[in-house]
Amino acid sequence: MDIKSLYDSIGGDYDDAIRRLRRDDLIGRFLSLFPSDPSFPALKEAFLSSDIPRAFEAVHTLKGVAKNLSLKTLGELSDALCEDLRDGEKKERDDMLFKDLERAYEDAIEAIRTLG
Repeated sequence: MDIKSLYDSIGGDYDDAIRRLRRDDLIGRFLSLFPSDPSFPALKEAFLSSDIPRAFEAVHTLKGVAKNLSLKTLGELSDALCEDLRDGEKKERDDMLFKDLERAYEDAIEAIRTLG
């Protein structure tokens, strides 16, 4: 799978990524680092243990990483959960939102690993 196809398959914005980083090899290099980013594992641990301040911090970081890589779907879901947790309170919809974010994250990781 090429980089543009990867972005298409996971709801990313390839045109934005290429404007930011200019070359596919740079995009690929940064994408290859994404699976080792600790933001999502930290979010999952904090969210599942109801440590909302830590979950907020982790999702805020994940949002920034996703948006910098132009991973649009992941960035939008991270942004929504981030805003919900901003006041330190877990909302009724947050479990579903987290599940959607987790699915988008796993899809992104799986696609990135196909780049080899």
